[in-house]
Amino acid sequence: MLPRRIERHLLHGNIWVDANTYLLRRFAGELAKPPSWWVRDVSVTFVYGDVGGMWLQTATEAAADVRILGHTTMVSRDVKYKITELVAATSSGQTDFLELMPGGPFRLAAILRPSK
Repeated sequence: MLPRRIERHLLHGNIWVDANTYLLRRFAGELAKPPSWWVRDVSVTFVYGDVGGMWLQTATEAAADVRILGHTTMVSRDVKYKITELVAATSSGQTDFLELMPGGPFRLAAILRPSK
């Protein structure tokens, strides 16, 4: 990967693609621009794999030189996925669902059905 612009959200590095499926297997590189004055030489690696028929990110590793703390590394590996089947059901008075709040996380909400 060779970014055309020098921005802190772009990477300069390599991409590994599966030869049979053309799915992204891994990408690793360094940020094209440091995110702040405190952090230098940021390198990141993302690993992807098949999980229950879905192509998901399975691991992340990031390393950086932080001015006061020195060399710092963050590693994230997903050890276990639990795939469950979601079954729709109707209830007598209300239906629960997840609602996306503007600028915020999901929340559980209930909608009452109008009485006839």
